[in-house]
Amino acid sequence: MFLALRLGRDAGDDMGERRAGREMIEEETANSEIAAGSWWRARPMRPQWFDRLVARGPAMTWFATNLVVAALYVACGLAVARFFSAYGLFPAPIWLPASIALGAAMLGGVRVAPGIFIGSFIDNYVLFDPPLHMAAMISFGNAAGPVAGALLIACFARARDPFGSLRDLLAFLGFGVATHAAITATTGTLALRLAVGLPLDQIGPTWSLWWVSDAGGTLYFAPALLLWLMNMPRAGHRGEMTEGVVVSLLTLFATLTVFTDGPWQHFVRMEMPFILTLPLAWLTLRFSLRSAYTLFTAVVMIATAGTVAGGGPFNMAHLERPLTALGVLLVLLSSNMLLIAALLSEQRRAIQASRAKSSFLARMSHELRTPLNAILGFSEAIGSALHGPPGHPKYTEYAGHIQDSGRHLLSLINDLLDLARIEAGRVDFALTEVDLHQAGEEAIGTFEGPGGTAGVTFLVEGRPGGAIARADVRAVRQILLNLLSNAVKFSPPGGRVTVATAGGDGSVAITVSDEGAGMAEEELATALELFGRIKGERGDEDGTGLGLPIAKALAEAQGGALAIASRKGRGTAVTVTLPVAKGERRA
Repeated sequence: MFLALRLGRDAGDDMGERRAGREMIEEETANSEIAAGSWWRARPMRPQWFDRLVARGPAMTWFATNLVVAALYVACGLAVARFFSAYGLFPAPIWLPASIALGAAMLGGVRVAPGIFIGSFIDNYVLFDPPLHMAAMISFGNAAGPVAGALLIACFARARDPFGSLRDLLAFLGFGVATHAAITATTGTLALRLAVGLPLDQIGPTWSLWWVSDAGGTLYFAPALLLWLMNMPRAGHRGEMTEGVVVSLLTLFATLTVFTDGPWQHFVRMEMPFILTLPLAWLTLRFSLRSAYTLFTAVVMIATAGTVAGGGPFNMAHLERPLTALGVLLVLLSSNMLLIAALLSEQRRAIQASRAKSSFLARMSHELRTPLNAILGFSEAIGSALHGPPGHPKYTEYAGHIQDSGRHLLSLINDLLDLARIEAGRVDFALTEVDLHQAGEEAIGTFEGPGGTAGVTFLVEGRPGGAIARADVRAVRQILLNLLSNAVKFSPPGGRVTVATAGGDGSVAITVSDEGAGMAEEELATALELFGRIKGERGDEDGTGLGLPIAKALAEAQGGALAIASRKGRGTAVTVTLPVAKGERRA
C-alpha cells in the first residue's frame, strides 16, 4: 500500500514504519463464464442492477465505473493515512482501500483493474512522491491482488454468495483475503527492494506488516460492502426492526464504553471486549449476516480509534502491541459471524432440499399414476369384454387411449431421466460452434406444416452468423424444441411465434416469444418448477411440465442461462444466453 512508501524513502532509518489493508456477500450455481472458458471475465457476484447498468452503455459504464473505483480508493486511502498519521502510526495498520479493491473486483471482474491501479497510483505517487517505477509496481500489485482473488473465488466457489456455505466461505478467506494480501505484499516489498534498496533483514517484517494491513482491511470491511451492494434489504416487521435497532445501539454503547477514555475505565477488564461476540452472533442468527457485519464495521472503527488514541482494555493492560491484540479480537468476531452464517445457510438449504424432494416425489407419483390408471382401466374394460366380443368399435378406441397413455408415460420417464442426467453432470457435451440463427430455423421447420400449430406463424429475426455460440448442437436443438412447443401451446389461433438472435458481451442469446395470454409474476416461478404447468391459450394443461426445467438445466450446464419475461395479456419471451464462440465478435 501507499503508506509503505515512506518506509522506502527512509529505508536506512527507522524500519518500524510500514503501510496498510481490504473484503465481500446470498445463492446459485458455479460461475458459468469460467465453465465456458471466459475465466478472465469472471464476475462471480455481479448483481442484477450492475448488469442493467452495463446494458445501457458498456463503454461509458466501464469508464464511469473505473472513475468511481479510483475516486473511492483515493478518498479512503487519504482518510486512513491522515487518521493514523495523526497518532504517529505510519504506515496504517489497517488499509481500508483493500476492501474497496476486492469489492470492485468481485463485482466488476477484470474490467475494474484500471480504476484500482489509478487510485493506488495517485495515493502512492501524488501523496508520497516515490520513484515513478516504484509507484507503478506497487499499484500494479494492488490491482492484480484483488482481481486474482476474485477470479480464484469464482473458480472454486459454488454459489454467488461466498458466505452461503463453508466451502465458499473458505474460498473467500483463502483467495479474497489471504491470497490477495499476499500478492499485494509481495509486489510492494519487491518494489521497495528494487527501487530503494530495502535491506534483506527487513524484507520479512515488511512483507508481514503489509500482508496484515491488507488482510485486515479486507476482512473487516469488504463483507459488509459486498452484502449491501449485492442485495438491498427489504422492509422488515416493525417489531423485528425495533429489536435489531435496540441490540445495535446497546452494542455500540458497550463498544464506546469499553474503548474510550472516561471515569468508567477503572472498571474495564481486558476480557470485556470478547462479550461483543454475543450481540453480533445474535444479529447473525436472528436477522442476517448483513445486519451483523454492518454493526461489526462500526465496532471496528470505534475500537480501532479508541485503541490508537490510547484507550481501551488492551492499552490499560500495558500490552506491548495493543493493536495486535485488537486484531485478534476482530478476527475472532468476524470469523464467528461468517461461520455462523455459512453453517446456517447450509442448514436452510438442506431443509429446503428435503422439502423439495418430498414435493417432487408427491408430484411424480401423481403424474405417473394418471397414465397408469388409464392403461389399467381401459385394459380391464377390454379384458372383461365390457362391450361384448372383440371387434366392437369401443375396444379400438380404448386401445388408442392405452397407446396415448403409454406414450405419455414413456415421455414423462424419458424427461425425468434426461433431467436427472443433466443435474448429475452425466451428460457429455460436444462443444462446438453453433449458429443460433440457423438452429432456430431448423427447429421451426419441425413445427411448420399441417397439424398441431393451429395456424400459428413463425418469424426468425437476426442474421445468419450473427450469434455464434460455443455449445452442443443436440442440446441447443432440444432447448429450442421445448421452447417452441410451449410457445405454440400458448399462442392463440393465427398468432405469431418469433425467434430472435443477438450477440452480446461474451455471450450470445436466442429468444423465443409468443403473443399468448402471458403469465402473472407468481406463475413465472411455477413454470420453472418440475411438473409446473400453466394453462395454455386453449385452456389445456397438456405436457409433462418438464420442458422449461430441462431447457434451463441444459443451458446452465453449458455455461449459459435461461430467463423469462412475461406479462398478463402481453405474451411471453424466453431468452437463452450461451457463451460466445472463441474469437466471435459482438454482433
